[in-house]
Formats: sequence, C-alpha cells, structure tokens
Amino acid sequence: MDTKVIAAIISFIGVIVSGLLSWYLSKVRFQGEITRINFDIQHSNAQKLQEKRIEIYPNANQLINDLITSIQTEEINFDKFKEIYNSLLKWYEINSVFMGARSNGIAYKFLRYYRRIIKSQNKGFEKRLRSPDKRKYIINYAWSLQLALKNDLGVFQVEFFDPEMKFNTYDSLSKYLQNKQIESD
Repeated sequence: MDTKVIAAIISFIGVIVSGLLSWYLSKVRFQGEITRINFDIQHSNAQKLQEKRIEIYPNANQLINDLITSIQTEEINFDKFKEIYNSLLKWYEINSVFMGARSNGIAYKFLRYYRRIIKSQNKGFEKRLRSPDKRKYIINYAWSLQLALKNDLGVFQVEFFDPEMKFNTYDSLSKYLQNKQIESD
C-alpha cells in the first residue's frame, strides 16, 4: 500500500478519534452542567420552603404551647379547647402544603383525635381532662406535633450537629440528653 494512502487512513482515524473524544467530553461537561443546574434549583426550592416554614411554624407552635399549658394547668374549658383546635385546623388547612410528610401525618392524626374529643362534647372533654392518663395522652399528641414541626425546621439537627438525628418524642430527646450527660460526667 502506498504511504500516502496509509498516511491518509491514519489521519482519518485521528480525526474520527479526536471528534469522538471531543463529543464525549462535551457530553460529560453538558451532563455536569445539567446536574449543577438541577442541584441549584433544588437548593433554591429547599431554601424557599425553609424560609416559609420559619415564617409560619411559630404560629402553630404558639397555639400548641397555649394548648399544652392550658391542659397542664387545668385552666382550659371546652370552649377554649375548641377555639384552639379550630385555630390549629385553620392553620393546617392553609399551611399543610409546606409541611413534611411525617409532620403532615402527625398533624392529621392530631386533628382527627382532637376532633373526636370535640364531638364528644363538653361532658366527654371534662371526663378526659379529669383522668391523668387521658390528659397525658392529649398532651402527648400535641407534643408529637410540636416535635414534628421542629424536626421540619431542622431545630434538632442544628442543635446537635447531626443531620441523621431525629427525635420522635420528647421522651427520646430526654433520654438522649441524659445519656450524653452521663457520658460527659
């Protein structure tokens, strides 16, 4: 074979390899750019969601605190209980779209349980309030919702610097803190 033909074939193969390599590198760079753009969009959406939660969650937290304090001090009557329930229900109807899946489920169970108390009318409410076990059960529902909202905000992840740490109840938080205290002593 003529050397000119061999040189032409080698040149042609070089051009093809160069073209394929260029195409591959462009594709990888393009996919990396798409991934970065998607990450930026997700980050922006997560930041906006977090800002909205920081704006709205304190309102629900205040209502829950009022409810818990009123029940613990037994300074609550059926009408006040119903008023706080209705305020929380209205808050939930407006803001549930901003809640995480877990906190949304807990809020639903909370509202369903409290609705049953309200349907039992004043007599059923008074009966539950007089029983320490039932009163604790009512409070635990409120604490669960409060804790779920705090987890949505990332309060415990910030406080404990561990994003894997999730507390389902205040009891589990208390036990964790007691263990940490024992370890440090």
